[in-house]
Amino acid sequence: MKMDLSADFDLEELDIGEISTSPIQKPEPGGMFALSKNRFLQQFHATANTDWKKRRGVRRFIKPENAQCLTPYLPDPGDTTHAIVRGDFVLAEIIPVILKKKTAETIAIATLGMSEKNAEMLAGLHARGQVQNLQIVVSHYFASVDATSTFAKVCQILGPHAPAVTRNHAKVIIIIQPPNFYTVAGSANLRSSDNIEQFAIWNDPEVADFHLNWMKELIKNKP
Repeated sequence: MKMDLSADFDLEELDIGEISTSPIQKPEPGGMFALSKNRFLQQFHATANTDWKKRRGVRRFIKPENAQCLTPYLPDPGDTTHAIVRGDFVLAEIIPVILKKKTAETIAIATLGMSEKNAEMLAGLHARGQVQNLQIVVSHYFASVDATSTFAKVCQILGPHAPAVTRNHAKVIIIIQPPNFYTVAGSANLRSSDNIEQFAIWNDPEVADFHLNWMKELIKNKP
């Protein structure tokens, strides 16, 4: 017997394909999505099955007063640090804190937006030879709203390292500095401050490669 679904669903709000026993596959509009596919990374820490006290992973919960306070909490290879910060420093300021006076093979950044000071700091690091490869992805919203002001200035400052623009809302900083492979991911944009923010720092080449790969796809397609 055929069931009457109209009593259980508001058909004005739902696509009939959503409640059909054979969902209708609709083609994606051209240019709707920036990446070719979704990506997922699953990690399993074998030590969790032997002794939870020895498990590597979340081992610190910190509230640094400023970016320099992060220094003692940078994770060792294989470890992760989770942080809650109160907004009294800009996220970009952790980059020179992590680098110290050493050189990074790569710094890759995905952010909604960035400031001129962010751009000047990154350009300065590259000019001094502390960053060999610099890659940046920003949001089309930032590029559109600040097209003739901040975004234009950022592009001018960064020159050949000007950011790729796409439908991006990810916030990730990757710093490749063997034997350390840092990935910073959380709520804050590169220029964010004056808000409570959360982020985690992984020191893991697999995590760094995972994020580098999708950023490279976007940067490769940069107009």
